[in-house]
Amino acid sequence: VVAARLFGSTQPLPAALSGLHLTECALPCWLGITPGITDMTDAAHRLRSAQLGGMLFESSDGRSVTTAYEVSGALVRVDIVADEAGKVVQITIFTQPLKGVRLGDAVAYLGTPACSGGKRSIALYSGSTADAVAVGSVSGSAGLQGELSYIDLYAHSYDLHPCTPQAAEIPPVP
Repeated sequence: VVAARLFGSTQPLPAALSGLHLTECALPCWLGITPGITDMTDAAHRLRSAQLGGMLFESSDGRSVTTAYEVSGALVRVDIVADEAGKVVQITIFTQPLKGVRLGDAVAYLGTPACSGGKRSIALYSGSTADAVAVGSVSGSAGLQGELSYIDLYAHSYDLHPCTPQAAEIPPVP
């Protein structure tokens, strides 16, 4: 990961990364929505206020919201999921339509991850609110050169990630 960051620092970052709104608030926050803290009603309000340009689809039970908006000519989908109490637990940004954006680009953009590994190539960042951010590629064998497929922002209690002791046997990203 360190070598990829050093190499990546000499390469220009894809402009599409700035269109994902990843640095407007401290991760794992996205557009003012923080997993484990923000209520779903507030999250839907923030999405409408952000004027991303895409339609907003809310589930009938009020536990999920989906939108899609244009980033560098590609349509990026975002899913937000809440728990039974209506608290946001996960935000997933599907980045696969952003051609030419690699997992290594996201690592260079976000900084050194807390850990990496898994069957899919993944880099995990711990957030300031005990939540986490995972960026990954579904083409696991490509490592940091694989296309960036998704960015997950989630509460630790919601998902198991490769930094936990139960997953210690997972090899690091090559």
